[in-house]
Amino acid sequence: MRTRERKRLQNHPQQVLVGNIGLVYDGPSLDTAEQVYGAYERLSMQGIGRAAGEQVTWMIDGDVYLECDR
Repeated sequence: MRTRERKRLQNHPQQVLVGNIGLVYDGPSLDTAEQVYGAYERLSMQGIGRAAGEQVTWMIDGDVYLECDR
């Protein structure tokens, strides 16, 4: 993500949702949302735990920002 875009999106409402688990992050931190999304995306892709093969969605301001649908 580019620096200009990061500044624009910082402190906006962030949510990360995982298909079989539900909401795993809800807060204002772009950095935390990015870390949580990446962690669950890896778990989904690697077939590990409850996140195995599940859709992972990162939302900013209620809009889908990134989505991993295995």
